[in-house]
Amino acid sequence: MGVLDAIGGIFGKVGEAADKVFTSDEERLAFELELAKLKASAMESLHGVMVAETKSESWLTRTWRPITGLAFVGLLLFIFGKAALTNTPPIAVPVELLHMIAAILGVGILGRSYEKGKK
Repeated sequence: MGVLDAIGGIFGKVGEAADKVFTSDEERLAFELELAKLKASAMESLHGVMVAETKSESWLTRTWRPITGLAFVGLLLFIFGKAALTNTPPIAVPVELLHMIAAILGVGILGRSYEKGKK
């Protein structure tokens, strides 16, 4: 689960709790509007961090996301490519590790897409 999914999940749970608390449609809609504003603010903060990293003077700060992405892609190619090329079962990897890799790569891709969409 990526950061964006986590943010969405948190706000979704808060919205569900609000449905149980608020009795009128007006109160519920006002709350949902505030919740949407908070979610947008969280996304903007994440975007701000990513932009600041890309404009950093330090090469490591600028490139850690692409390096991490390439390392994870390389790891996945090793795990599954080796199995495909040698006709052997894939290396046993905990599912949680694969989920973590997918989440980190997903956040990077979504963050970059969001960044490009803002231009």
